[in-house]
Amino acid sequence: MNGHSSSLRPPSSSSSSVSIEGIKEASSSVSIEGIKEAADRIRPFVHRTPLLRCSFLENSILGAAALVGGGGAAVNGSADEREGPGVFFKCENLQKVGAFKIRGACNAVSLLKQENPETAAVVTHSSGNHAQALALAARLHGLRALVVMPKDSPKVKVAAVEGYGGEITFCEPNQQAREDTADLLLKKHGGTFIHPYDDTRVVCGQGTVGLEIAQDLKGLDAVVIPVGGGGLLSGTAVAIKALTPTTRVIAAEPVNADDAKRSFEAGEKKLNEAPPQTVADGLKTNLGDVTWPLIRQTVDEVISVSESEILSALRLVMERMKLVIEPSAAVGVAACLRPEFAERGYKRVCVVLCGEEEDDEEEKKEKEEEGKGSFLEKIEGGDGLRTQSRIDVKAEGREEEDEEEEEEEKEEDYWYNPRYFHRKL
Repeated sequence: MNGHSSSLRPPSSSSSSVSIEGIKEASSSVSIEGIKEAADRIRPFVHRTPLLRCSFLENSILGAAALVGGGGAAVNGSADEREGPGVFFKCENLQKVGAFKIRGACNAVSLLKQENPETAAVVTHSSGNHAQALALAARLHGLRALVVMPKDSPKVKVAAVEGYGGEITFCEPNQQAREDTADLLLKKHGGTFIHPYDDTRVVCGQGTVGLEIAQDLKGLDAVVIPVGGGGLLSGTAVAIKALTPTTRVIAAEPVNADDAKRSFEAGEKKLNEAPPQTVADGLKTNLGDVTWPLIRQTVDEVISVSESEILSALRLVMERMKLVIEPSAAVGVAACLRPEFAERGYKRVCVVLCGEEEDDEEEKKEKEEEGKGSFLEKIEGGDGLRTQSRIDVKAEGREEEDEEEEEEEKEEDYWYNPRYFHRKL
């Protein structure tokens, strides 16, 4: 695939693979009332994450005329923040377990415990944040968490799941093996399976992100949300459209995993034909049967971004906001830096940063010794690591020698590492 593109909401299509009954069922199960109930249910267990601002990124996304300050400060309720132009970052990277996933997991487990007090265990398959989130949620509610993880899962994530009390069973690194192993655990131990995203209880929990955004920020033109399986996107979109219906909901995804964009264009759910090759490994999954009908109803546009744009946005957030985010979280930022986003004329935008980067020092060292970064695909050229368009370097007051140094850096090759970038030796 080449580059990037966007898809605006298509007209309704009778050829959709989702039936009207399916849409109604998903809508009735995931509503603003259900999301508000989820917020009350999970409040003791999760953080209400901050909204942060960055003057450099505001200038880059909105232009100098819209710049109103912020400089990385948290939103404090000033008139400008309530009504004026600005770009606000919803920092789910500062959430418990380092990602929004704890919201959905806690809601699902709390509701399960409420409806079936005799439940003793929950089961899932995941290689990342959902595994950690469910392990913690289960521990908080006095349940066992039986987690299926691929045997090639990052060691740091395995350690985190074990640290939260999860009981891990390893499997071959493919979807069928995950599902088969989870089925075996359910037959052996009993319990309830909780899907990482295609579960209405999980979607309602993730929707509390949108609820908080709508409560804290008024008059938003757009909310930008990364999309993989669609749990965060669908839940947040339902909340935003219910509370601020004029706000546009924009999905952001890697061009190498663009099933959401293709689904929008076709009017029916499309799958990634092969395992996507993208640095945003949290966004490789296909849309779900629960999430797709909700997304089709509530999302206005999908913007896909290239690998180099993701890395450029990642670096900008690290350098300018001093936040250690995962590549998946940078996808929304990258979408905002696309020319078509600027053409929309948005002045008041919220971007969801979905998670932090978990740095495994041992694995990083092994890869560096092999002459590789933690992202095994080489990103050719410095252009892939900085956003050239719509960033006025002079607005930051840089000296000419700094600009000359940047020109030299463009000619170097870079590798991605979770906490920093370094030149290839």
